[in-house]
Amino acid sequence: WTFRVWRGLCVDMQQNANEALRLYKEASTHRESAIPALMGMAIIYRRNKDTEGLNGVEEKLNDERLANAIGPWVQAAMLLWHSGDATRARDVLNKYVDRAPDHRDEYTSLQCVRGWVDLSSGRGAYLEKCASMFDRVISSEAADNMVDIEATMGKVAYLERKSQYWPAQDLLNRLIVTYAFFTPALVVKARQLMKVEDWDQAGDITQRILSKDPQHVEANMLAILHLLVKEARYSQAAMSISDLLGALMQREPKNAALFYQCSQCFSRLSGNNLQFLGVTMQLAEHAAHLQPTNADYLCEVAFHYALRGDFKSAIQNYSKATSADSGTNAFLGLIRCFILSGKYTEATQQIEFPNAMQNPQQRNAELLLLNAMLLWRRDKNQALSLEKLDQAVDAHKHDIASQPTGMELYIKLNPPLMLDIAKEYIQHCRTEPPEAGASSRADPIAEKCRRTLETLLRHVPGNTEAQLLLSRICFVSGDSERASGMIAACIRQDQSLPDAYLLSAQIFQYNGQVPQALQALEQALTLDFEIKDQPQYSLLRGTLLGMTGELDEALSCLQQALKLVQAPNQVTQKGRPIKALSVQDHVSLYLQLAQTHLKLKNIEEARQTIAEASRTFKDTNQTGRISIAHAMIVARTDIEASLEILRQVPTKSEFFLAAKSRMANIYLVHRQNRRMFAKCFEELVEVLPSVQSYIHLGEAYAAIQEPEKAIAAFEKARAMDPNNAELAVRIGRALITTHDYQRALRYYRDAVAADGNRFNLRQDLATLYWRLGDVEKAVNVLREIPALLAGKGGQGPEDMISSVERVNAALLMCKMYRSYGDGKQAAEALIQARVYQIHVLSRLRGESMETSVQQRGIAASICLELGEYYVGSQESEKALTFFNEALRHDEANERAMLALARLYLGRGEIDGCEQQCNALLRVNPSCEEAIMILADLMYRRNRFDDAAHHFMQILDKKPDNYNAMVQYVALLRRAGRLEDALTVFANAEKLLRPGQKPEPGFSYARGLYHRFTSNSTEALKDFNNGRLPKDNPYSQRCLEAMIEVYLMPDNENIWEDSENREEVAENIRTADRLVREVANPDRRAILEGYVLVAQKKKDSLEKAINKFFEIVAASEGDLATAKGSKASSSSPAGEAQDEGATGTSEKMNVPALVGLATALQIMKQTPKARNHLKRVAKGAVTAQSDSDHYERGWLLLSDIYIQNGKYDLAQELLKKAIQNNKSCCRAWEYMGVIFEKEQAYKDAADCYDNAWKLVKEADPGIGYKLAFNYLKAKKFVQCIDVCHKVLSTHPDYPKIRKDVLERARSMLRP
Repeated sequence: WTFRVWRGLCVDMQQNANEALRLYKEASTHRESAIPALMGMAIIYRRNKDTEGLNGVEEKLNDERLANAIGPWVQAAMLLWHSGDATRARDVLNKYVDRAPDHRDEYTSLQCVRGWVDLSSGRGAYLEKCASMFDRVISSEAADNMVDIEATMGKVAYLERKSQYWPAQDLLNRLIVTYAFFTPALVVKARQLMKVEDWDQAGDITQRILSKDPQHVEANMLAILHLLVKEARYSQAAMSISDLLGALMQREPKNAALFYQCSQCFSRLSGNNLQFLGVTMQLAEHAAHLQPTNADYLCEVAFHYALRGDFKSAIQNYSKATSADSGTNAFLGLIRCFILSGKYTEATQQIEFPNAMQNPQQRNAELLLLNAMLLWRRDKNQALSLEKLDQAVDAHKHDIASQPTGMELYIKLNPPLMLDIAKEYIQHCRTEPPEAGASSRADPIAEKCRRTLETLLRHVPGNTEAQLLLSRICFVSGDSERASGMIAACIRQDQSLPDAYLLSAQIFQYNGQVPQALQALEQALTLDFEIKDQPQYSLLRGTLLGMTGELDEALSCLQQALKLVQAPNQVTQKGRPIKALSVQDHVSLYLQLAQTHLKLKNIEEARQTIAEASRTFKDTNQTGRISIAHAMIVARTDIEASLEILRQVPTKSEFFLAAKSRMANIYLVHRQNRRMFAKCFEELVEVLPSVQSYIHLGEAYAAIQEPEKAIAAFEKARAMDPNNAELAVRIGRALITTHDYQRALRYYRDAVAADGNRFNLRQDLATLYWRLGDVEKAVNVLREIPALLAGKGGQGPEDMISSVERVNAALLMCKMYRSYGDGKQAAEALIQARVYQIHVLSRLRGESMETSVQQRGIAASICLELGEYYVGSQESEKALTFFNEALRHDEANERAMLALARLYLGRGEIDGCEQQCNALLRVNPSCEEAIMILADLMYRRNRFDDAAHHFMQILDKKPDNYNAMVQYVALLRRAGRLEDALTVFANAEKLLRPGQKPEPGFSYARGLYHRFTSNSTEALKDFNNGRLPKDNPYSQRCLEAMIEVYLMPDNENIWEDSENREEVAENIRTADRLVREVANPDRRAILEGYVLVAQKKKDSLEKAINKFFEIVAASEGDLATAKGSKASSSSPAGEAQDEGATGTSEKMNVPALVGLATALQIMKQTPKARNHLKRVAKGAVTAQSDSDHYERGWLLLSDIYIQNGKYDLAQELLKKAIQNNKSCCRAWEYMGVIFEKEQAYKDAADCYDNAWKLVKEADPGIGYKLAFNYLKAKKFVQCIDVCHKVLSTHPDYPKIRKDVLERARSMLRP
């Protein structure tokens, strides 16, 4: 029956009083439950003002026979407390505190209940008293080795109120261990962990609860809070809130208040995510369905419509709510919808009532915000609007001053309201960083906005919209780097943020990075096509198009922006609200429009635009800016009038300094009057004798080459601000510009002695010593930096700034050592910098997200430099470790991925290299080097088509990427698809201007194509064009290619005899002359050897053998053994060269080995040549640069095998050559020779046909062999056709007419 009483309370709380009364009446007939049941009835009667029923119940409760039933009275007190009447509960308990202070039964403990009642009162005296009561119960239970759940949870709640979370966690841990089934302890623990921002552990506990009970309502709530507040993962939160909706419908289907609370809290954290708002709308609608006359619930439904931009439906629901209740919430929502819809008249009519109802002592933040919005949008009254905004911020601070917790905190915090306040502030603060000549004083409006956003982000760190607005404030405050970092972090968190790309475009535009800005605008438009209907987009696009010279289109965009701003109905065609431009952006629109008219020579339209701007903004702080623009227009025709306009800018204007700067510029540029240029800044100092004014005066003197006066101005500024370290740096740098290095040194030394804690002073002094060549003194100055001295005891500095200074000092030492070639000391400094940076990373907790990203980027760059150092010192394992560490710090670091890919490639770890390249292409799909490495990998795996595809990806985007083109041509040759190169050449030629000489890279690539297709003449022309000028990166490659063409024209084998000896001799002389121009000594030595081989004279061949042998021995590190072997030989090469076949491919110098074998073969020393070639045959091609030399080696060895009748061995090598290079015509020719010797004429003809096609039917020798084998294979028609082709280009070619053509014709005759 006691439980039936509590069921009655639950039913009553679900707004079902009749059912609750029935349960209470049933329970009141039993002695143990009579008192709490009667108390429950009294609660209902009192709430419904049923005097008769209340009197009857109170009469029964006052019966003396019930006075001694302590347990039931404690139950009654608990009932009163749970129903929200703590005062009456305390009155009931006070009757028994003295009589039975330690009363306890199976249901209740008097001390425990009294503790909870006192705890909920909030009064300090009661708060301390409740703690002692809980402690007494806990102590008594501990004596019996028990843990009292109610008392322990009460003590936890007390400690939480006192913000003593860790003692509370200890009690909760004890409770969880003792009563593993008691889920509320886990819930409270998770909630407390969220308060101390230990989100990870809170998330783990929440998941632990949900794993046991997936429909646990509060655990689902906490899980959603984690996703929204910390991580802003709205899509996942939408799925989780669907689970919460199911749990509520299952367990609390009639609890309208709970549905409303969930909807109210989560909708305000939704970040306007439509998928998420769809579910929170269901929560609000269910609450309204349960209680259709509740105005708060109707307002919540309307609020959801407003968040989704459906103002029409929102207005309908707010109107319904105003009919149900005369409170202000519905009116405020209605007014907001009217303002955002541009219906200012209706908003003005509606706002009068809440303004009249507002208590001056208890202002409503939302109402004040709406007044501010209306004052600006309707009346353009900036001063009053800002005053109301300040009052709204103060009122909001008052609302959250009570420090609510849990979901109540986020409801009171009301992120959409704070964001609206911030956006209104942004309307009035500048939209670009201050100009170089402007005051450095922080914009007070921007600072107010910053404080509002930082308050919001302190409570909701994952709110991306607040992060974006804060990044805008950072940008307009001059911290573009931090702003860009925050934007990048937002995009990483959520890539579907058009506003992030819009702001990014604005920053790019300000920095002059027009292509990047246009790309960011395109990304914003891709994410949200309706963004083109916003004036900010049109303004930015128009400005950028003006910067690129597309003036007509720029003018159209700017006029569209002005049309949107002036639209009477401030909504787009699809009903979305038009985001108003800030004052400065609005002025910028007029100024950009005027500037575009000027560029189009529309002078009158420009004047009219400026005049309209002057009328529109005459009562704002932008009048000075408009005057400056007006003066610049006038300056085109009347310099004196322009100067007079600038003189009219008042000294109190924030643009006064800018006006003076423009005047100074006019004097300097238009009148070349350096004296008046300086005088403008001198007058500025007289009017505004501030630190900033003296700085600008000093800069002006420096600009006109008067460093002494500049130093004097800087020193006056420093006298006014002695703690400004930047001024000391400026003075020192000014002294350096005078080349008075000794005076600069004295100044820096004195400045450091006076204030040795300034890092930038020590840094400048060290840099000056370094540039003067005294590295030791420079390093000593850096070692005395306080941040470094503080870390000598093993403990790092306490603050983040000093920690960063340590890192910067170590990095500067590294640069100094490196500049003087001391790599070891540089590496040690880098290692020390890494240690310091790890300490910085350990202190990132509590820092902003952009700071974390920036510092992790620095850590990654340090590890990258260390890795590159160890790559240079051949310590690949250490390099691998540091490159991987760089990636751990910055997972998307492209340099680290590329470095790892190169390292894996060098180590021969193909899979690791491919993995890194693919990872890099996921981050940056257009990374050319990654694509080229992947192509190289495909080449190594003999997947030539795949490799060529990768190169085409690059060449389609950038046809003039000659490095890729060269490698592509080489790959096409190996893939047997050389004709595809013509398309690439055609695309590249389209980029050349008429009559323009092709770039060296293009000439080299086309020369390779002609060389591979046996067109030596065209190849030589292109190579000769490509080698000039001699300092171009392709010069040496073209030179070496020319030498090879002269030595082996038409890709002939150098060991074969040539018919035209005079031409060959001339080619060799030319090659010999060109070899002397080869810069690389190793390549020059090898080519000199080939020139000697090509002469085919005994003495030259012996010299070639000696040269090649020395190269081979030197490259294998076995020169001494080689010389001993050579001494015991009768020939210059020596018999011991046979042993060379046992060498490993890792140490082989393939070009030298093939050259050596070629010389030996020509000297008829075939066994020795064969032994060297066997080494080449056992090796594997690991780089494209060696593939041609391997191919020559395979062909020479196969030629030797053919001569010896070893056709199987020869065919194996030839197949290897064809697999490596499908365009290798000599391999097909040798295959044909083998089949011809085996009298397989049909197969021989097929091989010769392949060779014939590869030489483009230009080699008469191959044509003759093909025709002869067609004749033998009885393919007479094909034979005759080939004969005609040979004779058409070589009419005097011997034997083919008589021996082949006439015989084939005779075979066709009947």
